[in-house]
Amino acid sequence: MSPKTSPLQGKVKETSKGSGTGKGSGRSPGTKSGGNSGVKTGVKTGGNSGEKTGAKSGTKSGTKSGTKSGTKSETKPGTKSGTKSGANEGGRQGIKSGVKPVGRTVKSGGTAAAGELQKYVLPVGLPVLAIALAEFLIFSGNMGASVWLHIGTITALALSSMFIREQEIIRLHQALMLLPILRLVNLSMPVFFDTTLYTFIFIYGPLALPAAIVAWHQRPGLEEIGITSEKLGHYMLLSVPLGFLLGLGEYTTIRTGYLIPDLSFKNLLLLTIVMVFFVGLVEEVIFRSILQTRLEKVLGIKEALIITSILFGLMHSGYGTPYEILYTGFVGLIMGVAFLRTRSLPFIAVLHGFVNVFLFGIIPHLHEAYGLF
Repeated sequence: MSPKTSPLQGKVKETSKGSGTGKGSGRSPGTKSGGNSGVKTGVKTGGNSGEKTGAKSGTKSGTKSGTKSGTKSETKPGTKSGTKSGANEGGRQGIKSGVKPVGRTVKSGGTAAAGELQKYVLPVGLPVLAIALAEFLIFSGNMGASVWLHIGTITALALSSMFIREQEIIRLHQALMLLPILRLVNLSMPVFFDTTLYTFIFIYGPLALPAAIVAWHQRPGLEEIGITSEKLGHYMLLSVPLGFLLGLGEYTTIRTGYLIPDLSFKNLLLLTIVMVFFVGLVEEVIFRSILQTRLEKVLGIKEALIITSILFGLMHSGYGTPYEILYTGFVGLIMGVAFLRTRSLPFIAVLHGFVNVFLFGIIPHLHEAYGLF
């Protein structure tokens, strides 16, 4: 598939009934099971304090400073109960004094909090809508307006770093710039010759350069962009039947012609090289390794999958049918999920390449020769 070329919440566990006002012995009422051995035990449960003065800040507890790790004591066997009671009492005193535990939402690659999403509505939404609108203009046949809108989008994204200081947004804008570049290079090819297999080399060869520049500038880890050999043999075997199924679905949608004159070994090998190492690899680096990864960091996993899939479908607007946009958007979602689960760029690139091998080579010839599909 390729674009056509025409809290931690701290909670305070309250279990003891001690008053936290020991007479200098440090014993809390919760030390029955530990006897007097817990007298000099001190803990840090969010801070250090003594029971003599109650709780200093709401979570400080203990009697005398002695231990450092929550409720873990290094004194004598009886310290566990006394420590727990001191901590609970300190927490109780803190709550009484009006200091509440502070909750904090931790963002760890999942869906961003509502406040975070609102923060990124304009810096993310505007360029995405501009790219989508430019593709709709192509779909409606207004090629000139689409070209100018893509040029304007590239310019705005390039200048955004002058006004935006957040590095994740700057990196996302760099990733989004690759889509208008892809379209503009794509549109320039049919000016010189009809669409052939070599057209894809002239489109995706140059596109590899800006994709490489963005990846080099952002310096993501190899695992992050999916460069791994883990389970590669299994994935290669899976890519062929899955590529056939997805390619067959797309062929029934748009009924493409073939790009090779016959199914000889030489032609199939050439088609496979072009579709895997040029189309599949470059598009998946742009859409999955760079764009989806950047969106995950800014918005979250679900939002990244949805936006990337929609843009992937819209970048096939050149075929002029809404069914192709919807279908390739669905395929983009499958590939996005596969990349998320495997984090394997080789698998996704080969899968994408084999979809095109079946779509532009094997299936059209089988249909013409034998009436299949």
